[in-house]
Amino acid sequence: GWSTPAAYPIGDPTLIELYVAPNGSDSNDGRSSGRPLRTIGAAWAKIPEGAALTRTGYRINLLPGQYPCEPGEPDDCQNYFANRSGTYQYPIILRALNGAGTATIRGGLDLNAVTYLYLVDLTLAGGTPLPTNLSGNNLLHIADSQHILLRGLTLAGPNCPTDACNNLQEVLKVNQAQYVYVENSTIGGAWHSGVDLFSVQYGHLLG
Repeated sequence: GWSTPAAYPIGDPTLIELYVAPNGSDSNDGRSSGRPLRTIGAAWAKIPEGAALTRTGYRINLLPGQYPCEPGEPDDCQNYFANRSGTYQYPIILRALNGAGTATIRGGLDLNAVTYLYLVDLTLAGGTPLPTNLSGNNLLHIADSQHILLRGLTLAGPNCPTDACNNLQEVLKVNQAQYVYVENSTIGGAWHSGVDLFSVQYGHLLG
C-alpha cells in the first residue's frame, strides 16, 4: 500500500554564510548580519560558477523585509539566477533567516541549470499589479536542474481568477528537471495552473 514519503534530508552540509538585507550595501562583504549585501544577485555572484562545489556550500540568508526586482531588471523583474552546481555536502541554500513570512521577493525567481539548490521559508509575490518575470508568466520557474528542495514557501499570485486582472499564467513551473521536492508550501493565484511540471522525474510533494 501507499505510505507517505519522508521529508527530504538536508543532512549536515558545510556552508559559508552570506547575509542580504533590503537596506544593506553590495559593497559589504555580506559575511555577517551586521554587514549585509543589498541584493540577492550580489550574494549569488560570490558562489563559484561552472564546476561543482568541492570545499564549501553557500547559504544566503535574507534578513526581514521586501526584496525588489534585481537592479538590472527594473521592468521585467525576471530575477534570473543560473549555472551554479552544489552537491549534497556542499549545497546552495536561499532562505528567510527569521523564518517563514519574514522575507518577500517581488516578481519571483527564474532559475536555470542549478543543482542542489534549496529554497526555504521564502515568500514570492508576483502578477498584476506586482511585476511578473518573463519566463512565461511564472512566479517560480525552474529549468534544466537537479536536486531542488522547496520547503516552507508561500508562492502567491493575485487574488483574481481570470486573465482580465491576472497576468500570472502559472505559479510554480518546473521543466526538464530531476529530484524535485516540494514540502509544506502554499501555492496559488494563477489564472491557468497553480503547478505545472513538464518532463520532471523523481521527487515528491508533501503538505
